[in-house]
Amino acid sequence: MKMIYLVGAVITLIVVVALSGPRVDMNISLNEIELPSNLDLYLSESESRFKDITEGTEKKIIWDGVPGAKTDVSIVFIHPANSNMSILLWPWGEKIAEMLIGKTRHWESNNSLHEKYWANDYSTAAMLPMMGLVKIVNDADLDEISTPTLMVYSSKDKTISVPALIKAFRHFGSIDKEIVEFNDTEDPDSHALAGDLLSPSSTKALADRVTAFVKRRPM
Repeated sequence: MKMIYLVGAVITLIVVVALSGPRVDMNISLNEIELPSNLDLYLSESESRFKDITEGTEKKIIWDGVPGAKTDVSIVFIHPANSNMSILLWPWGEKIAEMLIGKTRHWESNNSLHEKYWANDYSTAAMLPMMGLVKIVNDADLDEISTPTLMVYSSKDKTISVPALIKAFRHFGSIDKEIVEFNDTEDPDSHALAGDLLSPSSTKALADRVTAFVKRRPM
């Protein structure tokens, strides 16, 4: 009988330790900051602190019209992530992922531009805050979003969960929203829908769609 109690205590201890392991920090509190009037100079000075930024990837603002003049519309690009990596949100998620994937994830570039502007190796731990953001978005009340929304995706995307994307779109509260299936990409994974690196031939078509969406909306 004592042996049964001992085994039970050990199992309980293991479960408690497992469930109390470190998790992704889900703190979403924001610290208010004051930005200077000259945002271009602010970004330039903040980026100059780093000497290893690849040329052409610096933070920047593309102004429509007079630099610094506020416009009625700004375009925000949101990049979805792979929900299959939810293991990272488990207790000890980082350690589990490192055992399954390794401390570093490596992949081969498709071309010279891809190799120049992408990181071929990155730490598995770097995916934790990304998945934390995915969790926050998944738990958010999307019905409260009223911003005009254009969602463009490929049904052949090998990186993200397409069913999850479509499900999320249905929950958006925006009256003015549009979802577009776009499969005319050169990317073998159908993830990058346009751009010089992976699908230059589709850039104009996708840009035209975005432009048309914006122009149809009253300013």
